[in-house]
Amino acid sequence: MITKEELELTYGKLPELLCVKKMNTLLAKKVNKYKLIDNVHMEVTNFLQSENIEFIEKNISINPLTNIKSINIDNKVLIIIIDDYTIYNKAKLGKDISSKIHKQYQDEGFRVIWCKKFEWENLNKQTVLKSLILHALGKTKKRVFARKTIASVINNKSLKDFFDKSSFYGHRNADTAVCLKDKETGEVLEAMSFGHPYYGKNKYGENCVECIRSASKPFTMVVGGMSKLIDFYLKTFGDTFDTIVYYIDDAHYQNKAMDFLGFQFSHFTENGVHNVFCETGSQFMRTPKLHKEIKFLQSKNEIFAIPDVGNTVFIYKNNTKAGEPIVEEVNIANEL
Repeated sequence: MITKEELELTYGKLPELLCVKKMNTLLAKKVNKYKLIDNVHMEVTNFLQSENIEFIEKNISINPLTNIKSINIDNKVLIIIIDDYTIYNKAKLGKDISSKIHKQYQDEGFRVIWCKKFEWENLNKQTVLKSLILHALGKTKKRVFARKTIASVINNKSLKDFFDKSSFYGHRNADTAVCLKDKETGEVLEAMSFGHPYYGKNKYGENCVECIRSASKPFTMVVGGMSKLIDFYLKTFGDTFDTIVYYIDDAHYQNKAMDFLGFQFSHFTENGVHNVFCETGSQFMRTPKLHKEIKFLQSKNEIFAIPDVGNTVFIYKNNTKAGEPIVEEVNIANEL
């Protein structure tokens, strides 16, 4: 543990409101287990070229001194690349910059996918990003119809490897989980996990569950898969809850399928941030318990707050009896 004296040798006198123990907890997050990539933009374009995808490179001008890179694919998909934290950060551009840019291009008809440097450097996230880009372009490599899968309850712990490789956010503890397995091979192709609301505790009623994780195997589309999974979950566990809350990460996913699945729009939460250590490139999420310590290191230019687009929140009201059909099978892919 670094002492207060050692901390002050590095950062100067610490404000009295800071906790040395919390500073040590925060500094432990500085270690980066991922290899840094010098030129994310070049790696993304190399990937597109390897898939024989034509594109146009474009700079998005935010102000006279700030441009960020983007890739326009057939005026349909726009990949926005954030690879320079000294240019693109909350202190310099404001907390709502990502939401504004996202809405602008979404209104112009683009499917917008953000690619931040720390995301591409995480090889699991990089794989999911590649899968999302191909899916957005209608180039998903494997298609499986939901009727060729078996829906079943599964232990969430056994899905750790699946979610770590297939979900943009990795595995997280959950109370229950359901999955679709290939009838021929038994392989898990799609899965969802559910538990007590983490962020919206007591906000959506006492008898509410949150969809903790929802993912399909990268580069694989289960046609009608999410519909089948939701239907199965409701038939199996529908008598245990009144409401499901579902969060969409707008920077990477879209929500066109939610209405078909019976979910209703609740609200949009904008202006989130990702914290990144300048020196190591290590990223960590918002951590309210370390807020004062984070703000202090931000003032020392040790941590950058990288603006995020935000999340769209959907609610499913369970007004039917358990065991009855709830979601009609519809021919949708994994639009989320």
